[in-house]
Amino acid sequence: MRILYFSRDYTPHDHRFLAALAQTEHQVFYLRLENRGRAWENRPIPAGIEIIPWAGGQKEARFRDGLRLLLDLKRVIRDVKPDLIHAGPVQRSAFLAALTGFQPLVSMSWGYDLLVDAKRSHWWERATRYTLRHSAAFVGDCDTIRSKEKLADYYRAADLYVSASHSDGSSISLLEALACGTPVLLSDIPGNKEWVEEGDVGWLFGEGDAADLASSIVHALHGRADLPQMTQIIKGLSASFRLKCRYGRKKHCRYHPSPHGI
Repeated sequence: MRILYFSRDYTPHDHRFLAALAQTEHQVFYLRLENRGRAWENRPIPAGIEIIPWAGGQKEARFRDGLRLLLDLKRVIRDVKPDLIHAGPVQRSAFLAALTGFQPLVSMSWGYDLLVDAKRSHWWERATRYTLRHSAAFVGDCDTIRSKEKLADYYRAADLYVSASHSDGSSISLLEALACGTPVLLSDIPGNKEWVEEGDVGWLFGEGDAADLASSIVHALHGRADLPQMTQIIKGLSASFRLKCRYGRKKHCRYHPSPHGI
């Protein structure tokens, strides 16, 4: 099978998926929508993946570039002749792929696109609905199978969970850490600020700011005596969220129960 993997940029998520695809018998082609000027992932494209040159992938994609990119994407599809297109996030790469009319299209959500971008405006909502209606399948980013029991032990043994992500939706590992009562130190990207406010169950530092990250770790170390109290607060919040999920209306539940328990 010939697979065209079309993503917004090149991130650790993309490297993980491309590395897995490179181990299959399929012929995989990689198409990058834009280059936002930052190295999100330092590892090279996995061996065996063919990078496709096209009109995009050189700079940040703007709305005014849409028609030019759409026309060249159609050209790429004619040249590559993929059996399947795997594209995401929903309102960017997947939306552009949906506009070409190609099928089958597998749309990929990074989490943030559905939790935040879909609500940015009426236009973003329409783009989301159009893409999902024209997708043969819809998948979400998820980790490979892990030992849940051991993972919970690791979380509980840690004094602090640290995440320096540049881009993420609702991080599964963040929610797992909170469900296990572990205080957190997070980059201040929108997906993290959805769940954590400064000083309640952890701390935030400037995304991409190594000095701020270092000083925040030192601050947490100096305030280590406060961590057990944070743990108790987190456990109380987790129990409250589980009750709301079990007995309340699902649409009002923001925090889902952990498979690990507390």
